Amino acid sequence: MIVHDRHPRYLSTSYAQQRNLPLINVQHHHAHIAAVMAEWGEAGPMLGWACDGTGYGDDHTVWGCELLLCERGEFQRLGHLATFPLVGGDRAAKQTWRPARRAALCTRS
Repeated sequence: MIVHDRHPRYLSTSYAQQRNLPLINVQHHHAHIAAVMAEWGEAGPMLGWACDGTGYGDDHTVWGCELLLCERGEFQRLGHLATFPLVGGDRAAKQTWRPARRAALCTRS
């Protein structure tokens, strides 16, 4: 069995799909919070705030900076930072000036 990121264009997803093994996909930010819960032996419920970049959401959009309520392998998205168009799409994850420029434009008065 292989566990991989839910994002359909991530290298881990492509690698996993080529292995002819059962697959489990995991939402990126949920994986971070679940790892902390596992490290501390916690089953939840637990609130987790993951702000490490972007993850592919359950609604098939890019999520960033999530507040999740997690318990026993499940999660509920309770909140997130305001969404905005991600200039350059997935390229913005490596070219971080793209969203930074967009955020700067959104905050001007």
